[in-house]
Amino acid sequence: MKTLKLLLLIPILLCCKNTTKNSNMVSTGLTVSKPAAIVLEMEGNTHTIKQDELMPIQLNFESDSLLYSLYTKDHPVQINFNLFNTQALQKGTVDYTIPEANAGQVKVDLSFFNNEREAKRINKRIVFRDGDIHIEEITAHSLKMSFEGKASGMLDRENSFPVSGSINIIY
Repeated sequence: MKTLKLLLLIPILLCCKNTTKNSNMVSTGLTVSKPAAIVLEMEGNTHTIKQDELMPIQLNFESDSLLYSLYTKDHPVQINFNLFNTQALQKGTVDYTIPEANAGQVKVDLSFFNNEREAKRINKRIVFRDGDIHIEEITAHSLKMSFEGKASGMLDRENSFPVSGSINIIY
């Protein structure tokens, strides 16, 4: 009888031991990829930048203008986002339609610099000229926004192209 119990107990113990090993391997073997902090689609290319690749951001929330310069050491694309008259942010989310939002005094400005763009140096600077900017969250330590519209080179208003993207960063 003891032998029979022992014979039944050994496979159960081995089974439990293998299950524990496998479950540990599954949980530690999974690689969870973090979503990109910045996604930018323009001129047929998608540019992504991860949070840990971004250079440090210095902002002065005491002034009425926030000037973001988002770039990495190695990525050829830089994003510049400037927000003036920040009192609008007290409402929570804010939507701007360009160019109407900037009639009179400029309230929001979005531009990009693509060092690999085949153009004269001045037109490597790309200006967001027409479209929507949605700011979901902006704090002293985070920015969450999206944009969609048309852009063109700094001096090339004739050849506009679609541009869209999202920014979800912590600094």
